[in-house]
Amino acid sequence: MDININGHTKLSDIQHEFMNRFPFLKLEFYKHTHHEGEISSNADKINLSHTINDINTSATEFEWHISGQMTVKEMEADFQDKLKIGVHVFRKSGINWLQTGATDNWTLAEQNTHAKEMLEELPKEEPEDYHEHE
Repeated sequence: MDININGHTKLSDIQHEFMNRFPFLKLEFYKHTHHEGEISSNADKINLSHTINDINTSATEFEWHISGQMTVKEMEADFQDKLKIGVHVFRKSGINWLQTGATDNWTLAEQNTHAKEMLEELPKEEPEDYHEHE
């Protein structure tokens, strides 16, 4: 998959393209880059309505190639090296989104498959309420 990126590209457009390919993963963007295994702070999160130029005025146009066989750490490092914008992959877990810091060595395909399998294992019906007996 290739995502065309230029100064006018919105972060939301990048996130949308990524989620079209990996529906159980999403990207979030941060003011600071991070190292492998690190978790990014919500305080550093960048609003998705920003364009690349809003964050990095020296960014150039390029096609960002993403493959399901890339590890999370490879994909994040590639983006951060090219744009100097932090990016972190999140994996769907039930109703929550988890940062993938502990599993940065998994491929994007593995992350997506794991999240899909976890959702399929969720009970279809609401569990009964359990009450203590007096």
